[in-house]
Amino acid sequence: MSFVTENVNWWFAKSGRDDDVVLSTKVTLYRNLADFPFIRKMTDDDKQRVDSLIYDAFCQEDYSFFSYDTLSDSAKKVFIDNNILFGNCSSVIINNKDDSISCLTNQSDHLKMSVFSAGFDCENSAKKLYTLDDKIQEKLQFAASMDFGYLTSNICNCGSGLQISVRMFIPSIFLSGQFSHIQNILEEHHLQAVTVFASNENYKDDFTQYLIDIKTTSSIEGTELDQIANICSICQVILKMERKIRQKFADNNSTIILNFLRQKYYKALSSLLLTYEEACDLICSIKWGMNLKLFKDIAQKELNALFYLEKDAHLAYLCNNFSFNFEEDVKNSLELQIKRLRAIVIHQTIEEK
Repeated sequence: MSFVTENVNWWFAKSGRDDDVVLSTKVTLYRNLADFPFIRKMTDDDKQRVDSLIYDAFCQEDYSFFSYDTLSDSAKKVFIDNNILFGNCSSVIINNKDDSISCLTNQSDHLKMSVFSAGFDCENSAKKLYTLDDKIQEKLQFAASMDFGYLTSNICNCGSGLQISVRMFIPSIFLSGQFSHIQNILEEHHLQAVTVFASNENYKDDFTQYLIDIKTTSSIEGTELDQIANICSICQVILKMERKIRQKFADNNSTIILNFLRQKYYKALSSLLLTYEEACDLICSIKWGMNLKLFKDIAQKELNALFYLEKDAHLAYLCNNFSFNFEEDVKNSLELQIKRLRAIVIHQTIEEK
């Protein structure tokens, strides 16, 4: 995978704690400037003033500022694929070090600040985000009240304005039929599980259905520390449960599992064209094989990074800026080039492992 990741420092290409089960952690703060209406009531002049004030607050920090209206379609697609951009906004702000901090202005609220981390890292991610929040509050006054805390356009984000999402890969829990138990625990603690990929009911062996985001549902109750501790404790329970169950799978179904995973493995090695959904299914399957110790010598960070590196926008950038010796029936179609390059990246990651 060297030609894809050489000389880059993206946050998602790094190792993270417990990254056999937890792919990434995202912590977000919602903020609105005092003396300005919420987005739905803002005029264009209001939005420009808010954007200008936020720009001034960030301008001495190590960030790049992108106006949404001047972004090319390909740049927007990169931000969308990297889970930075969701719908329209005024500006996108990215830290220049590793893209681990991103901010949106005038989307659902005046300012939405997010920190991404590889692996299970709620506490440090939140600390990093609150450090930024403190710096911004030295220059900007955010809307807040004694009764409701920070004021946001969505009442569920009032209070601390904090939202946490932990992306987990838990096939053993699903395959053992125990996910309903997890759902009950999540409901009791005011959390929710959201599938990352749309369910493919016609293909029950699709391993992408076992990739889920554990999310907070409200930031109103309790302090920031309470909210962080709540989701961390539940994710720890899920993490330990996944590891315990998968060992039982390995002990009791070794031949069946090995046969299934070898079929996935050789499909990954032999495929010439792959859609993103097909690639993610193979990545998830191989990741489970690694966790069961049936495959070796593939770093967890390499597989986890593929979920981002295999997306259309990144591969389109490579196809448009580098020379590849594609087959005759592939080289005249960008769509086929992307599918071909996606298969090549999978090959490079797992070959001879």
